[in-house]
Amino acid sequence: MTTTRNARDVAEHAIGERGELILRLESGRLDVTAVDGEVATIRELDGRDLGERFVVERSEGRLSLRPRDHAIFDIGRGRRGRGNARLAAEVPRNATISLDTASGELNATGLRGEQRYRTASGDITIADVSGPIAIDAVSGEVRVEATGPVELSGRLVSGDLAVRGGTLRSLALATTSGDIELGSPIDGPGPFSIQSVSGDASVVMAGDGLRVEAQTLTGDISSAVGHHADSGMGRRALVVGDGAMTLAFKSLSGDLQVSAGAASHARDGAVPAPPAPAMTRQDAPPDPMADLRLDVLRDLEAGRIDIAVATERLADLDEPTNG
Repeated sequence: MTTTRNARDVAEHAIGERGELILRLESGRLDVTAVDGEVATIRELDGRDLGERFVVERSEGRLSLRPRDHAIFDIGRGRRGRGNARLAAEVPRNATISLDTASGELNATGLRGEQRYRTASGDITIADVSGPIAIDAVSGEVRVEATGPVELSGRLVSGDLAVRGGTLRSLALATTSGDIELGSPIDGPGPFSIQSVSGDASVVMAGDGLRVEAQTLTGDISSAVGHHADSGMGRRALVVGDGAMTLAFKSLSGDLQVSAGAASHARDGAVPAPPAPAMTRQDAPPDPMADLRLDVLRDLEAGRIDIAVATERLADLDEPTNG
Protein backbone atom coordinates (compact mmCIF):
# COMPACT_ATOMS: atom_id res chain seq x y z
CA MET A 1 0.00 0.00 0.00
CA THR A 2 1.32 3.45 -0.89
CA THR A 3 0.80 6.84 0.63
CA THR A 4 1.08 10.03 -1.39
CA ARG A 5 0.95 13.68 -0.35
CA ASN A 6 1.35 16.66 -2.65
CA ALA A 7 1.79 20.38 -2.23
CA ARG A 8 2.73 22.99 -4.77
CA ASP A 9 6.42 22.66 -4.01
CA VAL A 10 6.49 19.21 -2.32
CA ALA A 11 6.05 15.63 -3.56
CA GLU A 12 5.86 12.90 -0.92
CA HIS A 13 5.43 9.17 -1.42
CA ALA A 14 5.89 6.04 0.71
CA ILE A 15 8.35 3.84 -1.20
CA GLY A 16 9.33 1.51 1.63
CA GLU A 17 12.66 1.09 3.38
CA ARG A 18 14.24 -0.40 0.25
CA GLY A 19 12.26 1.37 -2.45
CA GLU A 20 13.59 3.36 -5.40
CA LEU A 21 14.06 7.09 -5.95
CA ILE A 22 14.92 8.48 -9.39
CA LEU A 23 15.71 12.19 -9.78
CA ARG A 24 16.77 14.01 -12.93
CA LEU A 25 17.45 17.70 -13.47
CA GLU A 26 19.33 19.68 -16.05
CA SER A 27 21.04 22.27 -13.88
CA GLY A 28 20.85 23.76 -10.43
CA ARG A 29 21.40 21.82 -7.20
CA LEU A 30 20.13 18.60 -5.70
CA ASP A 31 20.71 17.63 -2.06
CA VAL A 32 19.69 14.14 -0.95
CA THR A 33 19.64 13.16 2.73
CA ALA A 34 19.03 9.68 4.13
CA VAL A 35 16.33 9.35 6.81
CA ASP A 36 14.70 6.56 8.79
CA GLY A 37 11.31 5.31 7.71
CA GLU A 38 9.64 4.50 4.40
CA VAL A 39 8.74 7.91 2.94
CA ALA A 40 10.61 9.79 0.21
CA THR A 41 10.07 13.55 -0.02
CA ILE A 42 11.16 16.02 -2.71
CA ARG A 43 11.03 19.79 -2.07
CA GLU A 44 11.55 22.75 -4.40
CA LEU A 45 13.60 25.08 -2.23
CA ASP A 46 12.54 28.24 -4.09
CA GLY A 47 8.86 27.47 -3.53
CA ARG A 48 8.08 27.03 -7.22
CA ASP A 49 5.57 24.51 -8.53
CA LEU A 50 7.23 21.16 -9.18
CA GLY A 51 4.50 20.14 -11.58
CA GLU A 52 5.16 23.05 -13.95
CA ARG A 53 8.68 21.91 -14.78
CA PHE A 54 8.87 18.26 -13.73
CA VAL A 55 6.93 15.07 -14.25
CA VAL A 56 6.43 13.33 -10.91
CA GLU A 57 5.60 9.63 -11.20
CA ARG A 58 4.64 7.30 -8.37
CA SER A 59 4.22 3.56 -8.24
CA GLU A 60 4.49 0.81 -5.65
CA GLY A 61 7.93 1.21 -4.05
CA ARG A 62 9.06 3.95 -6.45
CA LEU A 63 9.13 7.76 -6.81
CA SER A 64 10.49 9.43 -9.95
CA LEU A 65 11.02 13.06 -10.97
CA ARG A 66 12.24 14.15 -14.40
CA PRO A 67 12.15 17.36 -16.47
CA ARG A 68 8.81 17.88 -18.22
CA ASP A 69 10.53 19.12 -21.38
CA HIS A 70 12.48 16.05 -22.51
CA ALA A 71 14.72 18.10 -24.82
CA ILE A 72 16.34 19.98 -21.97
CA PHE A 73 17.89 16.89 -20.41
CA ASP A 74 20.64 15.92 -22.80
CA ILE A 75 23.78 15.00 -20.92
CA GLY A 76 26.92 16.19 -22.65
CA ARG A 77 25.16 18.94 -24.63
CA GLY A 78 24.44 21.30 -21.79
CA ARG A 79 21.06 22.51 -23.03
CA ARG A 80 19.26 24.95 -20.79
CA GLY A 81 15.58 24.99 -19.94
CA ARG A 82 12.97 24.67 -17.26
CA GLY A 83 14.84 21.80 -15.55
CA ASN A 84 16.98 24.29 -13.60
CA ALA A 85 16.02 23.99 -9.93
CA ARG A 86 17.14 23.77 -6.33
CA LEU A 87 15.79 20.53 -4.92
CA ALA A 88 16.13 18.81 -1.56
CA ALA A 89 15.14 15.19 -1.10
CA GLU A 90 14.80 12.95 1.92
CA VAL A 91 14.85 9.22 1.25
CA PRO A 92 14.99 5.99 3.28
CA ARG A 93 18.68 5.28 3.85
CA ASN A 94 18.59 1.76 2.33
CA ALA A 95 16.68 2.80 -0.79
CA THR A 96 18.01 2.46 -4.34
CA ILE A 97 18.99 5.90 -5.65
CA SER A 98 19.52 7.15 -9.21
CA LEU A 99 20.55 10.82 -9.61
CA ASP A 100 21.15 12.37 -13.05
CA THR A 101 22.11 15.89 -14.09
CA ALA A 102 23.68 17.65 -17.07
CA SER A 103 25.38 20.50 -15.21
CA GLY A 104 23.77 20.56 -11.78
CA GLU A 105 25.50 19.99 -8.44
CA LEU A 106 24.72 16.69 -6.71
CA ASN A 107 25.13 16.12 -2.96
CA ALA A 108 24.12 13.02 -1.00
CA THR A 109 24.52 12.11 2.66
CA GLY A 110 23.97 9.00 4.76
CA LEU A 111 22.90 6.51 2.06
CA ARG A 112 23.43 2.76 2.45
CA GLY A 113 21.59 1.24 -0.50
CA GLU A 114 22.51 0.93 -4.17
CA GLN A 115 23.46 4.34 -5.59
CA ARG A 116 23.99 5.66 -9.12
CA TYR A 117 25.22 9.17 -9.93
CA ARG A 118 25.54 10.65 -13.43
CA THR A 119 26.71 14.12 -14.50
CA ALA A 120 28.13 15.86 -17.57
CA SER A 121 29.81 18.85 -15.92
CA GLY A 122 28.40 19.22 -12.41
CA ASP A 123 30.25 18.28 -9.23
CA ILE A 124 29.25 15.30 -7.09
CA THR A 125 29.84 15.13 -3.33
CA ILE A 126 28.85 11.98 -1.45
CA ALA A 127 29.33 11.78 2.32
CA ASP A 128 28.72 9.20 5.07
CA VAL A 129 27.89 6.48 2.54
CA SER A 130 28.39 2.77 2.00
CA GLY A 131 27.09 0.09 -0.34
CA PRO A 132 27.21 -0.28 -4.14
CA ILE A 133 28.07 3.08 -5.79
CA ALA A 134 28.21 3.69 -9.57
CA ILE A 135 29.44 7.00 -11.01
CA ASP A 136 29.40 8.36 -14.58
CA ALA A 137 31.03 11.79 -14.99
CA VAL A 138 32.26 13.68 -18.05
CA SER A 139 34.07 16.64 -16.48
CA GLY A 140 32.64 17.10 -13.00
CA GLU A 141 34.68 16.64 -9.83
CA VAL A 142 33.61 13.68 -7.68
CA ARG A 143 34.30 13.36 -3.94
CA VAL A 144 33.28 10.33 -1.87
CA GLU A 145 33.53 10.09 1.93
CA ALA A 146 32.68 6.53 2.91
CA THR A 147 31.92 5.24 6.39
CA GLY A 148 31.66 1.55 5.57
CA PRO A 149 32.33 -1.01 2.84
CA VAL A 150 31.81 0.24 -0.73
CA GLU A 151 31.54 -1.58 -4.06
CA LEU A 152 32.69 1.19 -6.41
CA SER A 153 32.31 1.34 -10.18
CA GLY A 154 32.46 4.26 -12.58
CA ARG A 155 33.46 5.88 -15.83
CA LEU A 156 35.08 9.32 -16.00
CA VAL A 157 36.26 11.32 -19.00
CA SER A 158 38.17 14.31 -17.61
CA GLY A 159 36.83 14.82 -14.09
CA ASP A 160 38.84 13.80 -11.03
CA LEU A 161 37.67 11.27 -8.44
CA ALA A 162 38.76 11.18 -4.79
CA VAL A 163 37.59 8.58 -2.28
CA ARG A 164 38.20 8.59 1.49
CA GLY A 165 37.14 6.44 4.43
CA GLY A 166 35.61 3.00 4.63
CA THR A 167 36.99 0.16 2.53
CA LEU A 168 36.72 -0.80 -1.13
CA ARG A 169 35.22 -4.28 -1.36
CA SER A 170 35.30 -4.21 -5.16
CA LEU A 171 36.49 -1.72 -7.77
CA ALA A 172 35.87 -1.18 -11.50
CA LEU A 173 36.90 2.28 -12.72
CA ALA A 174 37.72 3.64 -16.18
CA THR A 175 38.97 7.14 -16.95
CA THR A 176 40.23 8.97 -20.01
CA SER A 177 42.24 11.84 -18.54
CA GLY A 178 40.87 12.42 -15.04
CA ASP A 179 42.92 11.44 -12.00
CA ILE A 180 41.75 8.81 -9.50
CA GLU A 181 42.80 9.10 -5.86
CA LEU A 182 41.65 6.17 -3.74
CA GLY A 183 42.41 6.82 -0.08
CA SER A 184 40.09 4.00 1.02
CA PRO A 185 42.01 0.73 1.35
CA ILE A 186 41.39 -2.11 -1.08
CA ASP A 187 40.13 -4.86 1.20
CA GLY A 188 37.51 -7.31 0.01
CA PRO A 189 36.59 -10.10 -2.38
CA GLY A 190 37.04 -7.93 -5.50
CA PRO A 191 37.46 -7.93 -8.37
CA PHE A 192 39.56 -4.75 -8.58
CA SER A 193 40.40 -2.94 -11.83
CA ILE A 194 41.42 0.52 -13.07
CA GLN A 195 41.67 1.54 -16.74
CA SER A 196 43.12 4.87 -17.83
CA VAL A 197 44.20 6.58 -21.02
CA SER A 198 46.31 9.36 -19.49
CA GLY A 199 44.94 9.94 -16.00
CA ASP A 200 47.01 8.97 -12.96
CA ALA A 201 45.76 6.78 -10.12
CA SER A 202 46.76 6.11 -6.52
CA VAL A 203 45.54 3.25 -4.33
CA VAL A 204 45.94 2.15 -0.73
CA MET A 205 46.35 -1.52 0.11
CA ALA A 206 45.09 -3.18 3.25
CA GLY A 207 46.02 -6.46 4.89
CA ASP A 208 49.25 -8.16 3.98
CA GLY A 209 49.70 -7.30 0.34
CA LEU A 210 48.56 -6.41 -3.15
CA ARG A 211 49.49 -7.68 -6.58
CA VAL A 212 49.16 -5.23 -9.48
CA GLU A 213 48.76 -6.88 -12.88
CA ALA A 214 49.61 -4.09 -15.31
CA GLN A 215 49.34 -3.41 -19.00
CA THR A 216 50.71 0.04 -19.80
CA LEU A 217 52.65 1.54 -22.69
CA THR A 218 54.45 4.53 -21.17
CA GLY A 219 52.94 4.77 -17.70
CA ASP A 220 54.86 3.99 -14.51
CA ILE A 221 53.88 1.80 -11.57
CA SER A 222 55.45 2.47 -8.19
CA SER A 223 54.99 1.63 -4.54
CA ALA A 224 55.75 3.57 -1.37
CA VAL A 225 56.40 0.27 0.41
CA GLY A 226 58.70 -2.64 -0.39
CA HIS A 227 57.79 -4.65 -3.46
CA HIS A 228 59.20 -6.84 -6.18
CA ALA A 229 58.53 -7.19 -9.89
CA ASP A 230 57.06 -10.33 -11.39
CA SER A 231 56.93 -9.85 -15.14
CA GLY A 232 56.67 -12.13 -18.11
CA MET A 233 55.82 -12.15 -21.79
CA GLY A 234 53.16 -9.54 -22.45
CA ARG A 235 52.54 -8.70 -18.79
CA ARG A 236 54.00 -6.76 -15.88
CA ALA A 237 53.32 -7.19 -12.22
CA LEU A 238 54.21 -5.37 -9.03
CA VAL A 239 53.84 -7.40 -5.84
CA VAL A 240 53.65 -5.81 -2.39
CA GLY A 241 53.83 -8.19 0.56
CA ASP A 242 52.22 -11.53 -0.16
CA GLY A 243 50.09 -10.14 -3.01
CA ALA A 244 46.92 -11.52 -1.41
CA MET A 245 44.63 -9.33 -3.52
CA THR A 246 44.95 -8.51 -7.21
CA LEU A 247 44.41 -5.16 -8.95
CA ALA A 248 44.26 -5.08 -12.76
CA PHE A 249 45.65 -1.80 -14.17
CA LYS A 250 45.51 -0.87 -17.86
CA SER A 251 46.88 2.42 -19.12
CA LEU A 252 48.25 4.26 -22.13
CA SER A 253 50.34 6.84 -20.27
CA GLY A 254 48.80 7.12 -16.81
CA ASP A 255 50.80 6.26 -13.69
CA LEU A 256 49.80 4.16 -10.68
CA GLN A 257 51.06 4.68 -7.12
CA VAL A 258 50.51 2.09 -4.37
CA SER A 259 50.77 2.91 -0.67
CA ALA A 260 50.01 1.05 2.56
CA GLY A 261 47.08 1.94 4.80
CA ALA A 262 47.51 3.19 8.34
CA ALA A 263 46.29 -0.12 9.72
CA SER A 264 49.05 -2.01 7.92
CA HIS A 265 51.72 0.29 9.37
CA ALA A 266 50.23 0.03 12.86
CA ARG A 267 50.38 -3.76 12.92
CA ASP A 268 54.13 -3.98 12.46
CA GLY A 269 55.17 -0.52 13.68
CA ALA A 270 56.69 0.20 10.30
CA VAL A 271 57.25 3.67 8.94
CA PRO A 272 56.26 4.18 5.29
CA ALA A 273 59.26 3.69 3.06
CA PRO A 274 60.22 6.27 0.46
CA PRO A 275 58.82 5.55 -2.98
CA ALA A 276 60.69 2.72 -4.66
CA PRO A 277 61.89 3.13 -8.23
CA ALA A 278 58.98 2.97 -10.61
CA MET A 279 58.53 0.00 -12.89
CA THR A 280 59.01 1.22 -16.40
CA ARG A 281 58.19 -0.58 -19.60
CA GLN A 282 61.82 -1.75 -19.86
CA ASP A 283 61.14 -4.08 -16.90
CA ALA A 284 59.17 -6.44 -19.16
CA PRO A 285 59.58 -7.87 -22.67
CA PRO A 286 57.70 -6.08 -25.43
CA ASP A 287 54.02 -6.83 -25.56
CA PRO A 288 53.05 -8.17 -29.01
CA MET A 289 49.53 -6.75 -28.54
CA ALA A 290 50.71 -3.26 -27.58
CA ASP A 291 50.00 -1.68 -30.98
CA LEU A 292 46.46 -3.02 -31.04
CA ARG A 293 45.83 -1.75 -27.49
CA LEU A 294 47.23 1.63 -28.49
CA ASP A 295 44.80 1.80 -31.42
CA VAL A 296 41.89 1.16 -29.05
CA LEU A 297 43.04 3.82 -26.60
CA ARG A 298 43.60 6.35 -29.38
CA ASP A 299 40.04 5.75 -30.63
CA LEU A 300 38.80 6.32 -27.09
CA GLU A 301 40.78 9.52 -26.62
CA ALA A 302 39.55 10.85 -29.99
CA GLY A 303 35.94 10.15 -29.05
CA ARG A 304 35.35 7.56 -31.80
CA ILE A 305 34.35 4.97 -29.21
CA ASP A 306 33.22 5.21 -25.59
CA ILE A 307 34.83 3.72 -22.50
CA ALA A 308 32.50 0.71 -22.47
CA VAL A 309 33.44 -0.25 -26.05
CA ALA A 310 37.12 0.35 -25.35
CA THR A 311 36.93 -1.86 -22.28
CA GLU A 312 35.35 -4.69 -24.29
CA ARG A 313 37.96 -4.43 -27.05
CA LEU A 314 40.83 -4.43 -24.57
CA ALA A 315 39.32 -7.47 -22.84
CA ASP A 316 39.07 -9.27 -26.23
CA LEU A 317 42.76 -8.59 -26.85
CA ASP A 318 43.60 -10.14 -23.51
CA GLU A 319 41.77 -13.37 -24.26
CA PRO A 320 44.15 -16.20 -25.14
CA THR A 321 43.96 -17.27 -28.77
CA ASN A 322 43.10 -20.83 -29.66
CA GLY A 323 44.86 -22.99 -32.14
